[in-house]
Amino acid sequence: QGEYRLSACVDAACSEGTVTVERYVLPRFGVELSPERSWLIPGQPVRVGVDATYTFGEPVAGARVHATLAQLEEEYVRDEEGRYLETQLVPGRPLVELRAQTDASGHVDLELDTEELELGSPATLEVEITDGAGHARSRTLSVPVTEASLQVQLIPEGGRLVLGAPTPLWVVTTYPDGSPAQATVHLTGLERAVRT
Repeated sequence: QGEYRLSACVDAACSEGTVTVERYVLPRFGVELSPERSWLIPGQPVRVGVDATYTFGEPVAGARVHATLAQLEEEYVRDEEGRYLETQLVPGRPLVELRAQTDASGHVDLELDTEELELGSPATLEVEITDGAGHARSRTLSVPVTEASLQVQLIPEGGRLVLGAPTPLWVVTTYPDGSPAQATVHLTGLERAVRT
């Protein structure tokens, strides 16, 4: 335990830094979040299951639950002279705050109102659990905000369409989180549907 100074050199280039070594404290309990879907659609509520379990396997029963849903906002990072360096996403003001309590099995279902979400940037869901002894653990999810549950893309073979030339098209259907979705797609001009 304590502070240690590290240095590394490659040829003539050297770099140094300080690291602090502290005793590892095992978390007293874990928190798992299980949203019914891994994306949010403004105006469509979403249910999230929360489970808290002590490291020795017992449920964290009767724990206080505090959940906050916020939309990420752009923040401009500037240097000392005010010059723009980069843009980063940071949590904005809380749009939804819920308080609840876990049941005897360490579980609680939360229903989040998504009415105030806007398209364009993801949202964060932070859930903090505090047990009867005052120990707290939190878990945060970043969730995309989209207007539809299914994304459909038509991708021309070769990357582009050429006027007057027959070009095969790939039909790709995914959920907003990028995972593949099986779907039946009806394309104008085709007598049959395409199954993805």
